[in-house]
Amino acid sequence: MPNIRSEDSGQIIVRLPERTRRALNIIVRHKNENNPGAKFSANSVIRHVIESHIDKYMKENREVIDMILEDIRGRIKRGEFKGVSKNNLWGGADVGVLLKTKTAQKQGTSKTAFYGRSDVFVISDYAQEISALFYELGDTFFGKIDYYSKYEFYGRLAEAANRQIKVSDDLGVLLAMLDEIDKMRKENFI
Repeated sequence: MPNIRSEDSGQIIVRLPERTRRALNIIVRHKNENNPGAKFSANSVIRHVIESHIDKYMKENREVIDMILEDIRGRIKRGEFKGVSKNNLWGGADVGVLLKTKTAQKQGTSKTAFYGRSDVFVISDYAQEISALFYELGDTFFGKIDYYSKYEFYGRLAEAANRQIKVSDDLGVLLAMLDEIDKMRKENFI
């Protein structure tokens, strides 16, 4: 079977000291002996350890988040920020992102949701890029937003995008969303 991986993943090679490699093999064997079902691989264990460490480090180090946001801003300004596929547009926390079509425009930018809150829709020619930014910011602030705060977090990003779209539906929408992130950080919301 060919080595197939997700488009949004990268590959790294890690050289481990012999003692660490042996310990990793023991951990994998232990996990597989004590967990029925799908078998764990050394890669899945290493990935979990790396992701957990990075998430913990990012929660504790505001400067790292500053650097990530600056990287995102730079990619947007250089025209290097890539959108998601049309099949993967953002939808969650009472926010939906839609490509600008006649049907979407008729729907409008809000409707009453099941629990009485209003769903907010961002309708744009740049829905793929806006969705990608929603995903990336969610990953960046993972652990800082929870079940309750996600509605304000994503709702404010959607409202910022909609304000900018009224002025101009272009990639400036992404920068407006980052400006809203800056406001939230100054308020110590995130």
